Amino acid sequence: MKKITVFFLVFSCILTFAQNKKILFTKELKYGVVDSKNKNRTIDIDVFGNTSNELLVNAKVDQFPLNIFVDNLGVSPVSFGMNSQLENSFYSPFFSQIAYEASPDGKGKDIEVKKIEGTETILGLPCQYYLMNFKEANKDESLKVCVNENYPINTFSALNGIIKVFTRSNYSNGLKGLVLKAGINDDKFDTEHFVLKSIKDSEAYVYFDHKQSMMKHQRRMDSLMLEQKRWEEDNADSAAVYSDSAYSYDKYIPEYVSTYKQENEEMATLSIDNPDSKDLLKGAPKYCTNIQNGLPTFENKNLSKHLYNYVGQVCDMYLTQSYSETVDEKGTMDEIRREVLYLLNIRDELSKSDRKKLDKYLDQLD
Repeated sequence: MKKITVFFLVFSCILTFAQNKKILFTKELKYGVVDSKNKNRTIDIDVFGNTSNELLVNAKVDQFPLNIFVDNLGVSPVSFGMNSQLENSFYSPFFSQIAYEASPDGKGKDIEVKKIEGTETILGLPCQYYLMNFKEANKDESLKVCVNENYPINTFSALNGIIKVFTRSNYSNGLKGLVLKAGINDDKFDTEHFVLKSIKDSEAYVYFDHKQSMMKHQRRMDSLMLEQKRWEEDNADSAAVYSDSAYSYDKYIPEYVSTYKQENEEMATLSIDNPDSKDLLKGAPKYCTNIQNGLPTFENKNLSKHLYNYVGQVCDMYLTQSYSETVDEKGTMDEIRREVLYLLNIRDELSKSDRKKLDKYLDQLD
């Protein structure tokens, strides 16, 4: 392997680290299942958590792995990449289909959470029992949950988040804390439930940008919805079609914060420089494959640097057509707006020769 290839691979790895947030977990909580009827069934649940309400749930159900990340933004199925990187999981469409099947009208169930009589002490920690009632027109179902509300790790948010993913349920109760025991509320609860088996300190960490993950998932589902509509239009007389609600989901977009005018001491990195993005450049203008060689030579040296950043960030936006891209969309749009403002403000200060070269270069871009 050539040295330059090794350099770009290392650079790509460093770039990914810079884009993703390092999340530290201070506790590891292991749950196990008690099932008197099916003793051969194995369900292991590892929860890594911290006091910032960030949880990574690693579950194995009969050796079938399932990894879920939970924080204040919501719940996302994830998979592990290299060097402790979390990535969008291929389970995402699977989760949405499960949610649809559980609630085809897209409205979901309502959950009522209420305190009931009963306490218990597990691993030296006391807990209070609650019922989570699922209200529907035809039946009532409920979970019995024992929660320690004073523990700093909030695993109840993970339980509630997973329930919401699978049932589209919603509830407004402010309950939070450490789940010590839970199961279906019936006469088998004492012999069929899952329970916290151990708590230990942890130094585990991952790199993950949950906002970007949720936004990519939303774009993926938008694409699936569009394809479904196209299929329905082409097969209007088909015997069975799914409704648009088959792909209903909670749309997420962060609140806008204006930062584009802030000066950067260094130029932002470009996703088109990532070796993994080379195959995506077919969806971008031709000049994106070799920007540096196409730039004019200006008398104003700063102009070249800012122009390169501007056209490079525009190229990055074309990469967002692919779900495998590594583009920070909001940051890229901010860079474009900042460079447009720079080019407008400096124009009157440029020499006649530089202005002519700049106008010609921008005009000839395809």
